[in-house]
Amino acid sequence: MLDPSILDKLRSIVGQHNIVTEETDLDIFSSDALSPNRALYLQNELATLPSAVLFPTSSQQISDIIKLANIHLIPVTPLGAGTGVMGGIAPSKNALMISLKNMNNLITFDLTSKSVTVEAGMILGELNYILNTKNHVLGHDPYSLSIASVGGAISTNGVGYTASKYGTMGEQVIGLEAVLPTGEILPISQIPSHSVGPDISNFFIGTEGTLGVITKASLKIYPQPKATRFMSIGFPDFKSGYQFLLNIYNANLQPSLLELSQSADQVIMHLVLDGEADIIAASIKWIINKMDNQHQFQIDSDATASYWSKRHNSAELYSKTALNKTRKYKWKRNQDHIFEYIHLSLPPSKILEYKQHSERIIQKHNLHVTEYAIWGRPDFFSMMIIPKDPCSESVRQQLYEASESLLQLSCDMDGSIEYCHGIGIKLKHLAVKELGPSYELIKRVKSTLDPNYIMNPNKYI
Repeated sequence: MLDPSILDKLRSIVGQHNIVTEETDLDIFSSDALSPNRALYLQNELATLPSAVLFPTSSQQISDIIKLANIHLIPVTPLGAGTGVMGGIAPSKNALMISLKNMNNLITFDLTSKSVTVEAGMILGELNYILNTKNHVLGHDPYSLSIASVGGAISTNGVGYTASKYGTMGEQVIGLEAVLPTGEILPISQIPSHSVGPDISNFFIGTEGTLGVITKASLKIYPQPKATRFMSIGFPDFKSGYQFLLNIYNANLQPSLLELSQSADQVIMHLVLDGEADIIAASIKWIINKMDNQHQFQIDSDATASYWSKRHNSAELYSKTALNKTRKYKWKRNQDHIFEYIHLSLPPSKILEYKQHSERIIQKHNLHVTEYAIWGRPDFFSMMIIPKDPCSESVRQQLYEASESLLQLSCDMDGSIEYCHGIGIKLKHLAVKELGPSYELIKRVKSTLDPNYIMNPNKYI
């Protein structure tokens, strides 16, 4: 519990109505979609409540909160929209959580420069709606578009459906404003390209609030496509599908959606091509000319059109059934659904070899893969895993051990442990394995910026 005098000082910073300390409110704002079903051995960390959640309205207020936290050595955890799936916002005991919910304003809209500057609490879908009114779009289109925040997406370097064309969320960033762990405000830079030193904004992309609080972001924006075409292509096996995907990617056709999925007895590629109509037509002609009708065959494009139209449905369902609810309701959704999904990045030359090795690991643990997928880029490889016998008492242990082996294997093959969701508390124990010698350098950066180790502690650094 925080000393009442500290709470009074926090109220004087953000205002009486912008701080919550009631247990139910703390429960709602301090948990994300990571449930005990997918977090074996992390129940205590998942159950921890902060001392208070604050809703500042300016970077200066955040600075004042962090300066006070430094004086009293109070842990601080930044909070976007709370839609993460890896426990990245799980607070330490007696922590303060700083929600960016009230910092959701559009600051500048520069059509000539193809950029927009917003506060970090703005919801991606709301920003995209504003851009649509000016015939522009975001380059980041995750399943959680309607509920995730700009700052949260940057903090995890999220990947969306259009990553094939536009890249990750971090690749949309021109510049960031951040409040450092000492309370210093690092102003935003909107220089589009430079060769003077490292890009400081990169220090905060993908670091999950451990090096500071992202408060504003200048982002790239893109003209709204004038035409859109869908293609669905079937394959007899994953290998031939992957080789065809490499051909498309290496030809730099840049479809907005480029996905290869193997589920049950079907291997299908979903393609969405948008932009100028003549360029789309030329791209489709190129693809058709490359098809030999033995290893590839066209499927009714309605399959991809339907997939595309439903891509945000799961987030909208989560918004209705779990978002802004307590852990009891958030986690109840998956109580009887025992599963694990793996998202990792590997050199494309090693994807097929990795898939072969992974099949042996999965069989060893009596599990079943419902889907293998490549999502957006040839190096983004995913799996959805379920138990063959969900009633087995050891099923969660089997999933845990298999996941550990699969992620360790990825690192051994020069790959990553996650490519789109951040690692939160779920995978933090594997960060050293992936980062190798650079981990010590990152720790030194952390200790320099955060000498009192208060900023989102007990995560990957």
